[in-house]
Amino acid sequence: MPLDLDKIDDLNKTLFIHIQLLNVSRPSFIWNYFGHLYKNARKALDLDRIYCKVCFENIKEEYPDANFSSVRRQIGTYSAISGTGNMRNHLLAMHQITEAQAIKKTNKHIVSMFARNRDITSSSQLNEKHGHQLPLMCCKDLLSFSIVENKGFQDFLICNKIVNTKYDIPSRTTLSPLNLNKIYNACVDKTKEQIKLSTNYPTITCDA
Repeated sequence: MPLDLDKIDDLNKTLFIHIQLLNVSRPSFIWNYFGHLYKNARKALDLDRIYCKVCFENIKEEYPDANFSSVRRQIGTYSAISGTGNMRNHLLAMHQITEAQAIKKTNKHIVSMFARNRDITSSSQLNEKHGHQLPLMCCKDLLSFSIVENKGFQDFLICNKIVNTKYDIPSRTTLSPLNLNKIYNACVDKTKEQIKLSTNYPTITCDA
C-alpha cells in the first residue's frame, strides 16, 4: 500500500532525493533529476513514487525546518513506473531544463574546477556545482567518495563556509555513479569533438 504523504512529518533538511541511474550505457538525462525520497542512505521513505530533485532542493533551501507533508504539493511527484515524457515536460515547464542545457552546465562546472576565481551563485546552484567538482577532486587525488561522510571533511566545509550544513554536502551516491557518469560522458564527448578538429593522424599521450 502506497505511503500516505500527509503523514511524513520529517523536516525537509533531514531528507534528500536519492538518484539511482538505470543500468544502461547512457540513461536518459531525466534520471539525473528524479529519484526516491530518503531519510538516510539506508532508509527509504517512499519507493512507490519518484520526486523532482530540483523542486525538493529549492523547497529545502527555502523551508529547511518545515515538515515535508506541508510542502509536498509543491514538488513534482510521479509514480515510480511512469514514463519519462511527463517528467521531461516538468523539467522544461517548471525549471527550463533541457538535455542540452544539462550537458552544458556539467561542462561549465568541470571547467570551473580548474579556475581560481569563484563565481557567486545561489545555494542550490552551489550544491549542484559541488556535486560535479567533488568527484573530480576524488579522481585527481585518488580519494574514496566516502570522504563526504567523514566528520572532519564535513566540519572543514562548514567551517570555511563552503556549505552551511552537512545536509548541503552531496552524498556518496550522488557523486558516484550519478555525477561521475555525467562527468565521464561530458569528457568523452569533449574529447571526440577535439579529435574531429585535429589532423588526420592525431597523437594522444596519457602522461601528466
